Amino acid sequence: MLIESSTHTCIDIRPGYERRLAFDIGGLHSLEQILFNKMFLFNSVYHHHKIRACECMMKTIFEIINDYPEESGNMKFKSALDFLRTNDERILSIETKRDSLLYKHIRRINNRELLKKALVISSKTIETSSAVDFKDLIKIDENHDMIRLLREVISERLGSDCDVYDIWIDLPKPPPFSEIPHTMIKLTDVEYIRMDEEDEKFQMHTWLQAYLKTRWKGHVFCPPYEDIQRKKSMKLQEMSFLRFMNLN
Repeated sequence: MLIESSTHTCIDIRPGYERRLAFDIGGLHSLEQILFNKMFLFNSVYHHHKIRACECMMKTIFEIINDYPEESGNMKFKSALDFLRTNDERILSIETKRDSLLYKHIRRINNRELLKKALVISSKTIETSSAVDFKDLIKIDENHDMIRLLREVISERLGSDCDVYDIWIDLPKPPPFSEIPHTMIKLTDVEYIRMDEEDEKFQMHTWLQAYLKTRWKGHVFCPPYEDIQRKKSMKLQEMSFLRFMNLN
C-alpha cells in the first residue's frame, strides 16, 4: 500500500538536462514513511545485537587468519579479489588443528555459540558529565588499530580466561540517508526544490539525531559463558569504558 501511494506521487522531471524522478508535495508523507521504516529496519534487523555478534565472530576468523596464516593453510586476504575467490562455506570448513585458535572460533559459529552482550553503549547507559557526540563515537569503529588496542586493554584487565579474540567492540554506523539530498519535491507545476535545500521545512537532519539518541546501540561482546560474561560485564563497568576512548 505504501509503495503504491508513493509511486502515484512520483513525477518524471527534467531539471536542466538531467532526467529524474520527483515527489509531489502532496505525497511527501509517503516518502517520510519510507525513510522512517528504513530507520526501524536498521534498528530491528541490521543493528540487532545477534546480527552484530555474528558479524564480529566472522571478523574474528579473518583476524586470526591474518595474524596466524599457518592455521588456515596460509590463506591470504590482501585484496578484494581474495574475498571474491572464497565463500562462507569454505571459511567455516577450514581444516586446522583442534587446539588452534581458528578451530575454536570456527566451532563457535558452527555450533551457534554466539557472542553475548557484556556491555551496551547507548544514550541510556553512558554516564558522563558532558554530552557525548555519537557521530564521533561511531567514527572510532573506523579506526581498526584503536579498536584492536581497546580490545587488548580490556582482555588484559579481565585476566587469563579470555584473549583479544574473545572481545569485540561494535559501534555500527547509523542508517544512511544519502538519497535525501538528491530527492526533488514538486511545489507547483513550475517550481521544484531539493529536500536538503529546504531542511528547515522538512527537518530531515533531526531524524538522524533522534535515531542516535533513542535507537542507536553499540556493544562490547564476550564469549557465551555465563560466569565469564558476568565477570566481564562487572569489570567493564568498573573500568569506565568510555575513559579509554577519551570522550570525557
